[in-house]
Amino acid sequence: MLPLDWGPVYRLGRVVLTPKARARVSDDEVATALLRHSRTAWGERHGPVHRRRPRPALDDCRVLSAYRAHNGTPFWIITEPDHHLTRVLLPEDY
Repeated sequence: MLPLDWGPVYRLGRVVLTPKARARVSDDEVATALLRHSRTAWGERHGPVHRRRPRPALDDCRVLSAYRAHNGTPFWIITEPDHHLTRVLLPEDY
């Protein structure tokens, strides 16, 4: 059976990358991670916050996803609570 594609769960707003993230993570990896992030597939996060949450639980919260590029570089995606801005950055940029 093919999975249904319901699209993003929430808006990302304007997407910005830090210079370090732009230099060390490919555009394709960023695009794939942004799609996963918008659908609540939050990557390498562990513990109770790793579970998928319904959209109402995401409102008024900063949402963080953690991924790893093919070259081993860890990177984060953070969407602000009002969904006006999403940042792609390396942990050292935070």
